[in-house]
Amino acid sequence: SITDAAADNPYTVFVAPGRYAETVTMQPYVSLIGASRDSTTISAPGGIFPFATVTTAANAELTAVAIQNTGGMNKAAIGVYVPPGANTTIHNVAIQTQDGGHSADAVVYIDAASPNIYDTTLVATNNSPTNGIIITPNSSPSITDSYISLEDSASANCGICVTNSGGSYISDLRIDISMTSGGNPVGISSLGADSSMPLTIYNTNITVSDGNIATGVYAGDSNVNMVNVNIDVSGATINYGIRGLSSGPAKTIQVDHCVVRATTNAYYGDAEYTALIGETKLLGGPVNKNGGTATCAGVYDEAFVFYTNSCP
Repeated sequence: SITDAAADNPYTVFVAPGRYAETVTMQPYVSLIGASRDSTTISAPGGIFPFATVTTAANAELTAVAIQNTGGMNKAAIGVYVPPGANTTIHNVAIQTQDGGHSADAVVYIDAASPNIYDTTLVATNNSPTNGIIITPNSSPSITDSYISLEDSASANCGICVTNSGGSYISDLRIDISMTSGGNPVGISSLGADSSMPLTIYNTNITVSDGNIATGVYAGDSNVNMVNVNIDVSGATINYGIRGLSSGPAKTIQVDHCVVRATTNAYYGDAEYTALIGETKLLGGPVNKNGGTATCAGVYDEAFVFYTNSCP
């Protein structure tokens, strides 16, 4: 085993092609590099949280591998667990979880950490509940250029679940969520991001379908900014493009250069929320302020009716 890894003495472990039925706990300053994510696979069943197939570490790189967690009855299905303080770089990785049955099920679980995740595919299949990425308080990850898919789930939670981590950087993602029955799926959920550091989402496509209440972006007691985000929500009993719900104090959702399609309401707020929507296409259901405030500037609908300073 490696015992002397340090900033001035880093190691790299190269993993040959093959399928490895085991769990891996990385060490600081020790990177793990496979042959490719098509030829090197690490797979393990679920376990007791925070059990994961791969647990990362600070100042290390994880790349060119496929990671699987096959879950199990009442087991946490976590593909990659990023522990507190870890700033792991994760890229060119395919991560899949399936058949989980724990509230902490996640393809990637970020626990008060700040990893850099890019060029990565995250797929969850037949978990209950199902989460793509869970981001806990005091985290500030960068998540870019990646694909998140929640498939065949009876109880999807969210593609990305953010709690009190407004510093998270989310950009250039594709998020697809498809339910099999029930549930309240959400593309990106932000709970409690403070006003000094709102969650900002850039250049992202979000598709959510089926369930009871489906939502593209959910802001709960959270400030959220969206730029060039495409949201499409349909097939559920109730479909919201953007939803704001706060118990106070006042919060703001800012939407710039986006396309929002939802059959119930493109935006649905509450008394504590102010929505600022500019140069955006809103399709399907109308804007419902629900006792709050919504200001639209340069907005148009599916019929290309232009709203200079009002909301459709």
